[in-house]
Amino acid sequence: MKRKIISFILALVFILSLTAGYAFASSECEHQFTDDGDCTTPAVCSLCGESKAQSEHNFNTVLSYTLTDDSNILLGGTKTVKCSNDGCGVKETIKIDSFVKQLGYSVKNNNNSDPKREKSTLITTFIIEASELDSYANANNKKIEYGVICYIPTKIGKAVPIKANGNAGKNVAKVQLNGKDGVNDLAVPQIPASSYDRAIVFAFYLIMDETVYYIQSNKSVTDHSQLTAVSCNDVYSKLNG
Repeated sequence: MKRKIISFILALVFILSLTAGYAFASSECEHQFTDDGDCTTPAVCSLCGESKAQSEHNFNTVLSYTLTDDSNILLGGTKTVKCSNDGCGVKETIKIDSFVKQLGYSVKNNNNSDPKREKSTLITTFIIEASELDSYANANNKKIEYGVICYIPTKIGKAVPIKANGNAGKNVAKVQLNGKDGVNDLAVPQIPASSYDRAIVFAFYLIMDETVYYIQSNKSVTDHSQLTAVSCNDVYSKLNG
């Protein structure tokens, strides 16, 4: 009888110890992570050593821009960005190139089989970093409009080709390109051979607040009289020279 009681007590202790063991094993650690403010470095729990997975920075929050010259967006500058991941406070300064690049001019002959019917298309190409330009405007609380214009200088005389309110002058062709990222061509088609010497001005325009900037080749000016005109023969001469 005495031996049976002892066996029963030992069995009960064993069962209770198993129950207690399972209860402890099923409990979860209340992690205490120390975050260093950088989402690319793992945060380690000080209690159990478990770590959070690393991630990559998302530098899509622009804090500020600093241009090399506020009057010449061709010179580029820098921008300060911040990672937008939760809990990440990492900032970085990134170099930016010009918002606009003109790649030059080209000419396409439409019909060279009959000299009397010969016509050409005069083309210039601009690469516009529209998203960057819009971001710059938003960061600096500036109202902007931009696009491309072309005109024959003798047709407009001393009049400005485009006004600060965005209205194009008489005999000025204007295409607004707000938000148009990438490569943009501006072409004057069906120019007859008799007009191959006629000079035409192609330019990118940027209206920022109340100022109109004209961008052409490697210069940015506010006086349109400083812009350079080009003709079909000018381009043909360079192609054949």
